[in-house]
Amino acid sequence: EKDFKRAYQSLDNKIKNILTQAAKRIESYHLSQKVNSYFMYEEKGTILGQKISPLAKVGIYVPGGKALYP
Repeated sequence: EKDFKRAYQSLDNKIKNILTQAAKRIESYHLSQKVNSYFMYEEKGTILGQKISPLAKVGIYVPGGKALYP
């Protein structure tokens, strides 16, 4: 935590503002993607729908190569 604070404090204010703005835009975009669970029940007992559940853990694969990733 100390390293993160020290790194953040060492940033130029312009960069801090850019990162803050980017974080707000990213959060706003993804909040608009939120979907609620829904279910439909058909006559013969068939249940259709989608259940949205948060994940406790996720994994990500970032390929190697010549591309630059932040």
